[in-house]
Amino acid sequence: MPWIFGWKFTTYKRDRVYGQLSHIQGRHYSNTMIMFSHIMAVAVQNMIEIFFLAMCMAVIRYHFCLLKQRFSRDWLV
Repeated sequence: MPWIFGWKFTTYKRDRVYGQLSHIQGRHYSNTMIMFSHIMAVAVQNMIEIFFLAMCMAVIRYHFCLLKQRFSRDWLV
C-alpha cells in the first residue's frame, strides 16, 4: 500500500513488474525487500534535497552577514 505514504515515484510499480518477471525466470524478490529498497531510495533522495537546501541557506546567511558588516557603521551613520 504505497499510496498511503504519498509516494509519487514509479520505481515501486517497475520493481513489481521486474519482480514478477524475475519470478518467472527463477529469481524471486520478496515484496518486503522491494518496499525496503524503495523506502531507502526515497530516504536518500530526501537527504540529498535537505543537504542541498541547507547549503543554499548557509550561503544566503553568509551573504547577508557580509552585507550587514559592510553597511553596519561606515555608510549608514
